[in-house]
Amino acid sequence: MIPAGVRRHMFAIPAIESRVADARRRTVRVLTSWGLRRHDEETVRLVASELITNAVSHAGHLTPFVTVLLELDGVGRLRIGVRDCHPGPPLSSGSCDDEDVDGRGLMIVEALLEEYDGGITIEWHDPGKTVWAVFGPPARMAPSVAIPRQRQVRLG
Repeated sequence: MIPAGVRRHMFAIPAIESRVADARRRTVRVLTSWGLRRHDEETVRLVASELITNAVSHAGHLTPFVTVLLELDGVGRLRIGVRDCHPGPPLSSGSCDDEDVDGRGLMIVEALLEEYDGGITIEWHDPGKTVWAVFGPPARMAPSVAIPRQRQVRLG
């Protein structure tokens, strides 16, 4: 049984690049129905897109399907997970240099999640793994849950 205030949604797509856009749109549509605020939509869209694209690109040869998992807990913490059957870790954010074209996706995701007091976690299972993007509490999903962050500004 799912506790009150907890929302979960899961769907699978074929592990082919042409399906990433559909998965991204479905992710945003579900989260919007949960109260995703308009100004957070682009961040969530980019994070979901990078995780899904990474799984399809690097695990697609071992994974017929990629599963997308969406969770919102009772305090506003959002988790977006992407499950594949590849036994290895995702590309490390430290694995690219200035000349590389690939390998920047997780680095971008990590930087975005830091703005939400979150991060990336990996859950290992047999076979493969789930890579989670965690938007820390509050995830700024619904106005009733959100607590604005205070920022200090120094003048002069």
